[in-house]
Amino acid sequence: MGCNILKQDNTCLIVDPGDDYNKIKKEIGDCKILGILITHSHFDHIIGLNQIRSLRPDAVVVSTARCSENIGNTHRNLSSTVT
Repeated sequence: MGCNILKQDNTCLIVDPGDDYNKIKKEIGDCKILGILITHSHFDHIIGLNQIRSLRPDAVVVSTARCSENIGNTHRNLSSTVT
């Protein structure tokens, strides 16, 4: 699954930051992040989330309540299956 970045002018919306952090960082440049949308909690959709948040700590993360609950659960986000 690849990350999607919607850009307009100097703003962007990041959807599922699961790709390579360096590619995301390069793509967004100095854009203001309007939000980070997580469609579901599988690790391949969230793996870059903490790095993006460390880059822009004011960025709002949006997800469903269930997704938010499962992000930190290694069994539910399937990261426990990755070796």
